[in-house]
Amino acid sequence: MAHIIVYLNDQFLYDIPLTRETITIGRKSDNDVYLDDHAVSGHHARIITLLNDSLVEDLGSTNGTLVNDRPVRKRALSEGDEIGIHHYRLVYTHKDGRLRPAKRGVEPATASGRSGRGDAPSPAKLHILTGPNKGRTLDLVKALTTLGRPGIQVAAIQRRGQGYMLIDVDGGTSGASPRVNDQHIGGRARLLKDGDTIDIAGIRMAFEEA
Repeated sequence: MAHIIVYLNDQFLYDIPLTRETITIGRKSDNDVYLDDHAVSGHHARIITLLNDSLVEDLGSTNGTLVNDRPVRKRALSEGDEIGIHHYRLVYTHKDGRLRPAKRGVEPATASGRSGRGDAPSPAKLHILTGPNKGRTLDLVKALTTLGRPGIQVAAIQRRGQGYMLIDVDGGTSGASPRVNDQHIGGRARLLKDGDTIDIAGIRMAFEEA
């Protein structure tokens, strides 16, 4: 089965099997592949898969889509092709295991939430301080963890290398962004530090760095 392996600045994020005929890629949270970068269009590109063949199509994005460093509108994908969208690279492969970008020399980081070497770092944690889940702890093992309540406020925590970024996804009817240490983060991603308090959709959490 074909799949794409997603990297940000040569750091492994996650891989996605191409089990559906169409998957979308973009900055908006309703995409199958969510890329948090203002240089990425809301609905930037899509991959269409029919049987064993796939093609990538740019959806009229502002900054364009590359395949092997060349701009494309629509392009059939071959084994090992790299789809470039700003700082992200999506490697197309039928092979098992991780295939790093061909033109990068940095060894990708161990995937969060997957078994790896014995010395893989422990994930960061969120301690729930208020609300019905008060007292519980959430391990941030995924590359992207979504938090909040749709229609009210939604945010995400994305693991980037050894750091964790808080991202404003949807401010609901108020349009308000999440708060870190009682300050709204606005439209920019915020690097979290050990001991930070986070308020999302009326729930307060404490971030514990790994």
